[in-house]
Amino acid sequence: MAHRLTPRNGAVIVAGVLLVAGCAEPAPPSLDGPAIVESLAASVVPAAPEVVSDVACPEPVPEVVAQTLVCTARLGDEAITIDVTVDEAGLGAVRVREPLFDLTGTATEVADRLEADLGSRPEVACPGEVVVLRPGTVVDCTATLDGRPLGLAVEILDDDGRFGVAIRP
Repeated sequence: MAHRLTPRNGAVIVAGVLLVAGCAEPAPPSLDGPAIVESLAASVVPAAPEVVSDVACPEPVPEVVAQTLVCTARLGDEAITIDVTVDEAGLGAVRVREPLFDLTGTATEVADRLEADLGSRPEVACPGEVVVLRPGTVVDCTATLDGRPLGLAVEILDDDGRFGVAIRP
């Protein structure tokens, strides 16, 4: 015997579908891809987000909380890869795969070394906040001692972040 859809049993089916749909899990939060990309630079270098450029993440941003996105960016002339774990607010944990070299801390250490050698503490400034830690990279910094500028070459020596300093002529 065949069953026919009559208005009466059709209404029961529609009501049953609506009831089940109403009990379904709520949709996951919608993650804002452009907002994640925009805030990523500040997460990588909070003190100077402007040194991070060309940030790109996969489109569309997955709407799965706790999923890791692999994004790319540039830090100065170097390409970097950033792992971003998203949470309900958008950005969760952020980890740069390449090790970074802290130029701000290095400037302080250079000033300490020069003070020990010269007997007077100079003001030392290096461009930017961080660079990708690569042995052989040379960063041009400037020291000011008694009103006179000194050119400095800070060279990253190894993967542990040890560095050498030379005064430029």
